[in-house]
Amino acid sequence: MFRYICLIFLLLLGQTALTTEFIVSSVSEIDNAMNMAQPGDTLTMTNGRWTNVNIELERDGASGSPILIRAETPGSVILDGSSRLNNGGDWLVVSGLLLTDGGLTG
Repeated sequence: MFRYICLIFLLLLGQTALTTEFIVSSVSEIDNAMNMAQPGDTLTMTNGRWTNVNIELERDGASGSPILIRAETPGSVILDGSSRLNNGGDWLVVSGLLLTDGGLTG
């Protein structure tokens, strides 16, 4: 029984070790992380105002292993001004970002 518990633990540990978290604080860092991201990885955007940024998400996650783009602290990553978030991939999840004070530009 102990062997089975150890085997399950090692399998779970192995799955966790295969994912990567990228801490990003600029659009260029997001671009670089997206070029390297694999299904199951996470891009964590640092807290603060992201003003007039154009974020392109062009990578595919997978069913059951999406790529997560999230705020360091939910509600504390603020996209404002003419910021854009363009999704060009499949199985991407965006979480905790606050979009405010924006508007369409010509």
